[in-house]
Amino acid sequence: LSLATCASAFVLNARTVSEPTRWARAHTTASFSDAEVMPRAGFSKADQVARFEQAKQEQNGRYLDINTVFDGSYLKGKRVLVTGGNQGLGLAIVKELHTQGANVVVVGRKSSTDLDALPGVQVITGVDVTDTAAVSGKMISEISEPLDYVINNAGYFWEEEETLANINFDELLELL
Repeated sequence: LSLATCASAFVLNARTVSEPTRWARAHTTASFSDAEVMPRAGFSKADQVARFEQAKQEQNGRYLDINTVFDGSYLKGKRVLVTGGNQGLGLAIVKELHTQGANVVVVGRKSSTDLDALPGVQVITGVDVTDTAAVSGKMISEISEPLDYVINNAGYFWEEEETLANINFDELLELL
């Protein structure tokens, strides 16, 4: 079966609206004319950009304002440890916890300028989460108070492509 055949079969079972999805335009040769494949009732559109545009047109405050569905006030005063919080997703998590009033402890191999700019955030560097001695030694000795939450965000890749044939189960278990 070709992708176009599968997409055409899906169209037969779907509701339609005004415009094709970006995915459909980019990945199929099937003709959707002016119709977008819509999900079944109870499911949302996978096309995030289209969903956001629709929410703006409908002035859907619940969708547009995260504060209508998220209340982080329960984090105020809680001690939260974040591994790998010096960049990327980890740093975004740390910033949000800090904004919500949590007492944040970040553990990682190194710090960053953005992380150092957050007042009151405890940063423990020189800890590689794959090194049991570093985790049980330095990290534990530098955490002076009990923690309320742990967000294990740190990770690493030890093989270019991981398959069942080359997976290193001992290393994987150390991460858990």
